[in-house]
Amino acid sequence: MNAMSSLWGKLSRSKEYRESFATSFAKRMIPLQIRVLRKQRGPEWSQARLAKESKLTQGVISRAEDPDYGNLTVNTLARIAAGFDCAFIGRFISFSDLAKWYSDLSDEKTLEVPSFETDIIAARKGAPTTQYGSSLTRGTCWSMSIDGQAIRSRDLTRDYIKYVDDKKVPPSLITMTRKDRNGTDSRCA
Repeated sequence: MNAMSSLWGKLSRSKEYRESFATSFAKRMIPLQIRVLRKQRGPEWSQARLAKESKLTQGVISRAEDPDYGNLTVNTLARIAAGFDCAFIGRFISFSDLAKWYSDLSDEKTLEVPSFETDIIAARKGAPTTQYGSSLTRGTCWSMSIDGQAIRSRDLTRDYIKYVDDKKVPPSLITMTRKDRNGTDSRCA
């Protein structure tokens, strides 16, 4: 019996079981995802750093990461999302969607979400992204060229937006190249 069938068997037991499972899942997954997002952003993303970025206290972040707390408000979750520069949406879903999502959770990477800054270039370029979010991943060095001319930049996101949004350069002339940890180049557009 696969994990999905097993879960469906349990969910079919009773409405009370479904309610308990869904509540427990939410109370465990939201704190886990907050911890995963801090880890994804690097070692400098302590609870104190997230609190500062979210305009909350470190104590609120600590409680948000505690799966036994369970009393997070939508406002707190929205502020934490703002601290990570991503979105939080509370959404009602069917039990079939919950079971599929639960079954697909094979590792923490499935909970990663890119910040707006790391996501925007890939979104505007139509660059390939992973199931985990943006193709602009940590450990990758990016460079940009316009019609073959290399652009030196300390902030590629800002400069890409400047060139494209100010209509100075059509996106088709901009090439993003990344060099991964192994030194391999790959063109992104």
